[in-house]
Amino acid sequence: MIDKLSELKAGKYYIGGYHKGGLYLATKGMTTGHCKTVGYTFTNEGDLNPTTENQAVVVTLEKATSNGYYILFEDGYLSATDAGAGKLVFTKEKKHYWIFSAHNDGGFVLRQSGDIDVQLIISPKAKSDDALLRSINGEEEGNAIILFRKN
Repeated sequence: MIDKLSELKAGKYYIGGYHKGGLYLATKGMTTGHCKTVGYTFTNEGDLNPTTENQAVVVTLEKATSNGYYILFEDGYLSATDAGAGKLVFTKEKKHYWIFSAHNDGGFVLRQSGDIDVQLIISPKAKSDDALLRSINGEEEGNAIILFRKN
């Protein structure tokens, strides 16, 4: 598990966070501007196990600046078109990167580079657990992002 800036570097990861006491990681695809997620358990030995037949997708962090990374999914680079919920998209070009900073409760706060004040969070308000990785207005608060390095 990678949840400190000092541990962060370019490479392959699972991306997600905690919601209502459970771990949720991003899967392939998007629904209404939110990245799909699936529940996982995390053992003391460091094993990740899905709670359903769906599997988390491996994302690649590509370095942009000292704490800035492009997030590449199978479908393209993760970006937001505007501030607020439901604004995530996949793009083919490296349009915007995500700036990582420490979250007060551990993990990361991610803000998109550029003129739009938008964050990437695990939504504490979502009604469904299958699309928790979301964009929000930069002034709102959300659950921290956690990464798990793919070995």
